[in-house]
Amino acid sequence: FLKKYCNPKKIQGLELQQIKTYGRQILEVLKFLHDKGFPYGHLHTSNVMLDGDTCRLLDLENSLLGLPSFYRSYFSQFRKINTLESVDVHCFGHLLYEMTYGRPPDSVPVDSFPPSPSMAVVAVLESTLSCEACKNGMPTVSRLLQMPLFSDVLLTTSEKPQFKIPTKLKEALRIAKECIEKRLIEEQKQIHQHRRLTRAQSHHGSEEERKKRKILARKKSKRSALENSEEHSAKYNNSNNSGISALPPPPPPPPPPAAPLPPVSTEAPAQLSSQAVNGMSRGALLSSIQNFQKGTLRKAKTCDHSAPKIG
Repeated sequence: FLKKYCNPKKIQGLELQQIKTYGRQILEVLKFLHDKGFPYGHLHTSNVMLDGDTCRLLDLENSLLGLPSFYRSYFSQFRKINTLESVDVHCFGHLLYEMTYGRPPDSVPVDSFPPSPSMAVVAVLESTLSCEACKNGMPTVSRLLQMPLFSDVLLTTSEKPQFKIPTKLKEALRIAKECIEKRLIEEQKQIHQHRRLTRAQSHHGSEEERKKRKILARKKSKRSALENSEEHSAKYNNSNNSGISALPPPPPPPPPPAAPLPPVSTEAPAQLSSQAVNGMSRGALLSSIQNFQKGTLRKAKTCDHSAPKIG
């Protein structure tokens, strides 16, 4: 069994008509589920069963049971794939790739596609698996049904699908769908943050970036040293200026010495006093001369000792 099915010698895809028919049937089922508001999200080759020429999808209840999608590791990396409808479209791109080439893609997003039976197949693959589609978002199922690969396919089945959902269950399905999408968005946010951190670490850890950081560190150290020296010199100049201005101003030069005063003569008052005394005595003398009367004179007794003594 393993030799026959797991390691085939020749890998080949389906014929173009089979790709068109099966792809149209799968898209019609997805559109029906989306119109009913039923979350699927588990489309892959193991959940597609062929009943003659009719495709049937299996495990519709997996999303309600909380099982992770088979391609979750792929679409959780792209933040634009954040609804179950866009998840189903992206998973359909994986399924179409396997139907076309007989093997899953080596990596997603796919930059270039191998030769295919028709360019219409490549157009659908580019709209679901290319780098631009993963970054900008997935087309709707209705948009895929209008593309040339599936628009001219006529479905011959007369079986009318029936899928009745009670009103109470519709509300529960809506809440479950919102919870699944909310969890997906949170996971995508964590992956995006981790990817940014890893990219930043690898960028800063590269040899070229290390050299750049060393050069920048040297320039920064030189610039800081220059600024410090300039700041130190400015502070030194300011301190000198402030020290000089803080000292008390020098005393003004002494005024020139005044001309020496003439020596104070002590004889002047004496002369003045003597002149005044002389003037008074002279006046008294004149008045006494004028009023002189002989009768007022007293007799004076004289002792003449001038005669010589002979001894």
